[in-house]
Amino acid sequence: MRLVARSASVVALVVVGLFAAPSAQAAGAKTCGEFTNYAYAGQYTSQSATSDTCFDTSGYFGWAGIDGAVTTPATYPAPLDSFDHNLGTLNAQFSVGSSSNFWIQIGWMFGAVGPGQCTQTNPTCLISRSNYSLYFETNDPDGYYSIAKVSNLSLSTSVTYRVQYASTDGCWHAYYNYNTQVSTYWCNYPTSGEMGAWNEIYSNVNYVQMPISDFGSSTPNTNSTLRLLGASGWRDWTSAATTTTVQNRPYFYWSPFVSGSFIHFRTYGAVH
Repeated sequence: MRLVARSASVVALVVVGLFAAPSAQAAGAKTCGEFTNYAYAGQYTSQSATSDTCFDTSGYFGWAGIDGAVTTPATYPAPLDSFDHNLGTLNAQFSVGSSSNFWIQIGWMFGAVGPGQCTQTNPTCLISRSNYSLYFETNDPDGYYSIAKVSNLSLSTSVTYRVQYASTDGCWHAYYNYNTQVSTYWCNYPTSGEMGAWNEIYSNVNYVQMPISDFGSSTPNTNSTLRLLGASGWRDWTSAATTTTVQNRPYFYWSPFVSGSFIHFRTYGAVH
């Protein structure tokens, strides 16, 4: 969930499951925009090639899909506060107007995710502290927020995800294991958007960890490679696609495995 300023009419929970909005009294671990409880490391398609500490560079919204492998970390995060979460996702972002942000994302999560203050007694929260979970999440242009768990995930498990607009039905679809479609699909979004791949931290207190997370593959032009869908079909996410990398220095890092391209990278870091 990449948060920006948005209208008070969002959010309506339509699927019992996962994501937490920041608590008003929560202490910030790291600042990213106006949301002090969130931190990121990753990449997104943008208007200019740069490295930033947040999503300050304007996004480029001309892509129709993203795919690639995302691997759960080999370790679990350090003990989390009751509100905290850690996730690694592929994302399609759609900004509408000056105060709204809409998205579709799929990947892994760990921690506590749900509406409001996500505690053990909140029946609409999913708390996943003994394993990682495969999940998807959306916030749509009509103001409906939804999130759902698909399955548990083991340590160091590589899953190939895909988010794609289909002109055949005018809808967006999300997949895992490349071609296993989640049960929901979305038909009220724009036909293209900004694509991203990143690790997100939400921390309610001033301690958080981002275990080493792996995105993509060094082998070009495969389903596991981080790729983008454009007018000419799928293409590797190379330096030919204008990209901004996000690193909340000096704590959270984006590190490429392949120089001059964005098809394979890792994220990691911690703050005490």
